[in-house]
Amino acid sequence: VLMGLLAMGIAVGAGRGTSADPGGALRAVAATPGGGVLLWVLAAGLAALALWLLVEGLLVEAPADRRREAVLDVLKAVVYGALAATAVAIALGGRADSDGEAREASAALLAAPGGVL
Repeated sequence: VLMGLLAMGIAVGAGRGTSADPGGALRAVAATPGGGVLLWVLAAGLAALALWLLVEGLLVEAPADRRREAVLDVLKAVVYGALAATAVAIALGGRADSDGEAREASAALLAAPGGVL
């Protein structure tokens, strides 16, 4: 809910100077009173959700008709894990550069065998 409200605020111009990406939204949370604590709570929740989805996608035996959902659970776990890592980086005072991280990830995938395919 908080991320949705921040996204709506950025869309209507309330967050002038705030980038419209998850890192920008998390930096906006960090700038509020009590934002540091909220970031740690958010990071813990995102990490727990990522772990849950990863376990469910990899370790729980899925029937043949649910294999697609298991793969999607693993992919969602990766996304939530990345968001948790971003929240931790910002909570520790670092800067999350979503554009740079995306470029590095894309370059690594393209460099992998079969990455161009």
